[in-house]
Amino acid sequence: MKPVSKLKALVILILSVAIVPIVDTIAKLLTSTLTPSFLVCSRYLVSFLIALLVFQAPARAYISFCGAKFLHVSRSAILMLSMICFFWSISRIPIAIALGGYFTGPIIATLLSCLFLKEPFSLRNVVSIGFCFMGIMLIINPENLDVHSVFLSIISGFLYGIYIVLTRSSSILVREEDNLLIQNFFGFLLSFPLIFKDYFPIHQISLGGLFFIFLIGFLSFLSHAFSLISFKVLDVKSAAPFLYFEIVFSAILGLIVFDDFPSLYSWIGILLIILGGIYNLKTEKEVIKSKWVDN
Repeated sequence: MKPVSKLKALVILILSVAIVPIVDTIAKLLTSTLTPSFLVCSRYLVSFLIALLVFQAPARAYISFCGAKFLHVSRSAILMLSMICFFWSISRIPIAIALGGYFTGPIIATLLSCLFLKEPFSLRNVVSIGFCFMGIMLIINPENLDVHSVFLSIISGFLYGIYIVLTRSSSILVREEDNLLIQNFFGFLLSFPLIFKDYFPIHQISLGGLFFIFLIGFLSFLSHAFSLISFKVLDVKSAAPFLYFEIVFSAILGLIVFDDFPSLYSWIGILLIILGGIYNLKTEKEVIKSKWVDN
């Protein structure tokens, strides 16, 4: 396959970023009748089946899995829990605010890496974590209707930070295509028992509901595929600021579909988290890339 130009790669990346808020918006709509656990499970299943058809490399993915079984399972489990927490949070608060909590993950990973992986801790790390902390304090303000859901979004970011640290702790290189197969498969396998925690009439799901469930999985896979193409050409440092556009797109969709919009304090908090993440890029280049390749 002939590599795309940098301009085309940037356009593809922006498309990837724009698709994710659509997935989150559909998920938020469906949480009125379906549980987040069921949505996460079905999203993993559809994405896995599509990846299996497109990549057609289950044997190679299995070999990659055998190289670090516990690592792959634990990373998949943590990422799955992070996604469930995020879906629970967006069922009650604006998606843009939930993303503000989720995007603390890369900065949290910096702190955990310094504590547990003994990575160097610089002044840049301190400033980034400070921005992140101030942003969280502003997002968690009395204007928010459901503080518990805000905390769930932050927990999703914290879990994502742990996922990044586990990824860093491994020296095993896995092809992105194999990683998608492995994580979607174990994400489905691990989330499947959770859908029985809360009873709901699965047999009453309409054809329209089934279509949107399939659409969530298909768009998720499409976003991942676009990100893989773009990151083969673009370096992380130049591409990462565009990834934060997801919050802007989410705010626009939230205003159009749900008539909700983050407050001024929440926007300032989100901006501080974004600034902390971008300021941290020079020492943490691979953190942002992993969200779009592995999530």
